[in-house]
Amino acid sequence: MMDRRREEGSRWPAHGDDEHTATTFQLRHDPDRPKTERQSRFDAGDRVLYPLGKGVVTWLDEETGDCLVRPMLTVRVEGKHVDGSAVVTVNGKPLAWAKSLKVVNHSPTGPEFGYRGSGPAQMAAAVMLQAGLPVEVVLDKYQPFKDAVIANLKDGFSIVVEFKNDGDWIVK
Repeated sequence: MMDRRREEGSRWPAHGDDEHTATTFQLRHDPDRPKTERQSRFDAGDRVLYPLGKGVVTWLDEETGDCLVRPMLTVRVEGKHVDGSAVVTVNGKPLAWAKSLKVVNHSPTGPEFGYRGSGPAQMAAAVMLQAGLPVEVVLDKYQPFKDAVIANLKDGFSIVVEFKNDGDWIVK
């Protein structure tokens, strides 16, 4: 694998350890997000598939065609109410909402969904943490995620969410 540390005069941009060089992997476009007509094979922002899963191209060297790919974190979230309490799973496992209380403490009685409140805020943080996002990203993005997604869920929901490492998401 190539040395990705930034050095004086390097053509490689500064980037995190969670990005992978495309020269290491064979990339192909994500069939769920096909490439629109463009000049180059890949462009920054393209969603791609590679051996480690789904990713997004974050940087492209137009001269060589080398690019950096940041992994996408994909989770299936399902939920319903049973005896008046929200029962939520992430990838088939119970939502670990109690662990999220160590990061943010909005609802020690449990997660909720379908409105903007403390229970949905706790659920948003818990889902993002269980998806594997870093705590600092969760702290920055869980309220917008609650407002855009969790607050609008109906009883018996099943969604697939793709998170980028910066906390942005796509709901399928």
